[in-house]
Amino acid sequence: MHDYLGAQLHSGMSEDPETTSLFPPLPISPAATSSVIAASPAVSLGTPSSPGISPAAKQGRFEHATDITATMLSEFNTLKLLVNDRADATQSLKLEVKAEVQENANQLNALKMTLDQTCGELLLLKDRVVELETQTSAVTKTVAAQASRLSLLESYSRRWNLILRGLEEKDQQDVRGEAIRVLQRVLPEARDLLPDVVDTVHRLGPRRPDTTRGVIIQFARRQLRDAIWRAAKNSMFLKTNNMKLAEDLTAEDREKRRRLWPLVENARKENKVAFFRGSRAFVDGTEIFPP
Repeated sequence: MHDYLGAQLHSGMSEDPETTSLFPPLPISPAATSSVIAASPAVSLGTPSSPGISPAAKQGRFEHATDITATMLSEFNTLKLLVNDRADATQSLKLEVKAEVQENANQLNALKMTLDQTCGELLLLKDRVVELETQTSAVTKTVAAQASRLSLLESYSRRWNLILRGLEEKDQQDVRGEAIRVLQRVLPEARDLLPDVVDTVHRLGPRRPDTTRGVIIQFARRQLRDAIWRAAKNSMFLKTNNMKLAEDLTAEDREKRRRLWPLVENARKENKVAFFRGSRAFVDGTEIFPP
């Protein structure tokens, strides 16, 4: 325990502003103060030169003053101990607060370093995102161009095909042979060429009850395929047997035709020459486009 109050006494009771602010003047009990005030005249009057006061009275007053002094010293020592305890507690609290402040400062520094590192990583990620966005945009354009090209290639490859609808479906059926015989009736002048020109023939999709699947016919020669397609438009054989030939179109081509059909239909009602070529439509030799 530090003797803060004793140090003040030994230094001649000099006043330190900082100490005074931390430890204000100690109060003296009212009883002790009153006793000192009451005793002070008696002590001053009890000098050897004071006439009219007996030695016994002087002795009593002296003993009374001594008791008051002892009481004051006892209270002062008690207050001194309290002040020293309070000072020790304050010093301990000060050290604890200082340690906590230092710990908080260390944590703040660590947090600052973490934030700086995170900001740096975010900047790198931002640059990476910008780079990836640029690459993604380029890849998207490439994919769109390739998708368009694939669609054109698929449409072009399907122009070598025709779909025969209405051909009766049987078990163990020679679909290719029957398809060739139908085509020979549609275009008799190519009768001898068709067995060599017709390539692959097969039914479309899985078999279903009470449903006749279409037959897709792939030709080895485009000229003969187009000749059969033109002849099929006015073929009495197909009409009599409830059969018809259709172009093999992609879903995209069918959607384009659906949008162009009202224009083609109106042109035909006006006695104009309107027809489709693949997914494209023409009126009087001029290509038309959907609105």
